[in-house]
Amino acid sequence: MNYEIDFIGIKEHTKDASAVCLRWYNEHAGRYIVVVYDGGFKVHGETLVKHLKSYYFAEESDPTIDIVFCSHSDDDHASGLVRIHFVMMFRLPQKTRLLLWCLAIWFRRNFS
Repeated sequence: MNYEIDFIGIKEHTKDASAVCLRWYNEHAGRYIVVVYDGGFKVHGETLVKHLKSYYFAEESDPTIDIVFCSHSDDDHASGLVRIHFVMMFRLPQKTRLLLWCLAIWFRRNFS
């Protein structure tokens, strides 16, 4: 298989919130490139982490996500990424707007 795309939360009654993960094999790197696009709500983030660990990184000793995208900071797109940031490693560590959005949501939910 050269590529794989998985959608988390599509058939749930959660205002169409979803998380998407995908990977493709890069011959130059000799490995799969793993991408996460949006994290959905918190429950989607937890499901996404389980899915990534079970399927994408099942045989990896150092599971690492290459790229993370967040379309915008609404709860149904960014909340699940908070979980990803706390439990997964990233190939290129970045302290970007994405992380700030996720942390803002996390603080708002836990301290408001």
